[in-house]
Amino acid sequence: MSLKTKLLSVVVAIGVAAAVVAVACFMVLGNLSDRIRAQDVNTHAVMSHGRVDMAHDALRSDALGAALATTPDERQKTKASFDEHAESLRSNYTALMGLLDGPSLAHAESQRKDLEGYVAAVGKIVIDGPDPARMKDLQEKFERLEGSLEKLGDEVADREKGATGIADSVSTFR
Repeated sequence: MSLKTKLLSVVVAIGVAAAVVAVACFMVLGNLSDRIRAQDVNTHAVMSHGRVDMAHDALRSDALGAALATTPDERQKTKASFDEHAESLRSNYTALMGLLDGPSLAHAESQRKDLEGYVAAVGKIVIDGPDPARMKDLQEKFERLEGSLEKLGDEVADREKGATGIADSVSTFR
């Protein structure tokens, strides 16, 4: 074998090795990019769920504030707070639903009616004033929605853990 042939063989071998490494890197980085996007979506879903849960608790506070309001100014502030929290709950819930898929989305869609019923119950107390029947109805709706949101939160957290595990394994070549 001549020196020229040997050098050409080495150059070809290096070129093939570089091409193999480039293809492997491209595949790993492409997969990692997809996983990072999935993790970003899941992180936003966790954040939206947290905001929904906070607005849900804030609405309950609005109902209790309405029960304690004694002046027209206090009632007006409670009504303004209710309007803000109801909008926050609805908008964050809609954002959350846009980030879900599969069983989690079906669960979120099925509890939408409970969510609207809860907002309506708080609205009645804020607008019409509290009475024992309304407060009992609110408590029942609060507890039902609380349980449903907890289950949805567990589903969202499980998605987050899955995405984190996959991204970790891809980034460390496991």
